[in-house]
Amino acid sequence: MARKEINIFNLSMLDLLSGALGAILIIFVIIPKLSGDIKIALQELEQIKELKVDAQQIQNMIQDLKKSVPQAELVKYQVKFEQLEAQSAKLNQTITNLQEEVKKLQDKLVICDNQRTDLQEKVSKLTKEVEDLKNRLQNHDTIVKQLEQQIEDLRNQLAKCDVEKTKVTNDLAQKTTQVEQLQKEITDLKEQVKNAKETIEKQENQIKEYRDKVGVEFNDKNIVFVIDRSGSMDDDPEPQKLDEVKAGIKMMIANLDNTYKVDVVVFPKSKEEAYYYKYGKLTQVSTTSKYDIYNFINGIKAYGCTPSRDVLNFVFTSSNYADAGTVVFVSDGAPTKIVNNECADEDINDVLNYVKSVNSRNMTVNCLGVGADFRNQASNDTKVRFMKELSKQNNGFYIGF
Repeated sequence: MARKEINIFNLSMLDLLSGALGAILIIFVIIPKLSGDIKIALQELEQIKELKVDAQQIQNMIQDLKKSVPQAELVKYQVKFEQLEAQSAKLNQTITNLQEEVKKLQDKLVICDNQRTDLQEKVSKLTKEVEDLKNRLQNHDTIVKQLEQQIEDLRNQLAKCDVEKTKVTNDLAQKTTQVEQLQKEITDLKEQVKNAKETIEKQENQIKEYRDKVGVEFNDKNIVFVIDRSGSMDDDPEPQKLDEVKAGIKMMIANLDNTYKVDVVVFPKSKEEAYYYKYGKLTQVSTTSKYDIYNFINGIKAYGCTPSRDVLNFVFTSSNYADAGTVVFVSDGAPTKIVNNECADEDINDVLNYVKSVNSRNMTVNCLGVGADFRNQASNDTKVRFMKELSKQNNGFYIGF
């Protein structure tokens, strides 16, 4: 009796490969289409390349399988082979489409990308398990069920990815709002810088103007600057007088070197107090002291009467100014005093005589008159006469500006 030929190729093998290809196709069918609104592409996933290699291996296996079938039986299995080849081609096309879609993802979804990478690794693992099915024919139904369960798990994880993507999108919208707010702040800052630049240019012009007007040189190295801040210093029609005085005094101090000692006395301080000062004593000029004095002068605001008698008495009699040789007296008005909470005029001759009597150290008094009346050389106004006489009787100069 002739021995029956044993053919290792059988329909179960074809069914197994068909089921394996179907399982892999199911994996890609359940993967949702990637959104096309991504602005920055992610790097291509390495697992997709591995899948392409696996798909090629499956094609090779199909070809090897066809070659192993006797020619006489090839027609018998032709339809099954065509189905396998069609499924393999579909798998290749699916992999190609997925590869193109992955390239469109944004880097903002990097977390989702990492999760997807894990999923692809699992797909690769499943692909390898498909190869093991050739040696486990009796258990392939059970394995397919396991794969289906894993596919369901993957679907759930992908749903979580979609939720995370939505969260990332919302975070991106919030960041966009923050950027818009920052842009507005930048615009506001630019406007502030522009205004500051205009202010600086204005102050530089004022300084230049007062450099020309008040080109004062001091022979004495110990100087007390006495600044009137009475309410009239910012009255109309010249509300800028106090600002001009502040700029002029800062310009004078800016031109002094460290061989000078200075102090700044301002009057009045309040209704009860006639004056206040920066140091209360002569202080050496330095870069630090200059900036301290500038800041002190910047804080001066117009207020009150014009107690010239009291402030000059303080400067001439204070032991802290014993070495002072020059007083720079800046004012826009004649001396006044407080009577019943009101500013009352003083007799200028009485004040002049008093000042002369207390100036026992013969300090030089240079007077700077501020305002339109002082710029009028022919003016005989009381305040102008007072400033001119004060400088004349104390060996100083007078300038009206």
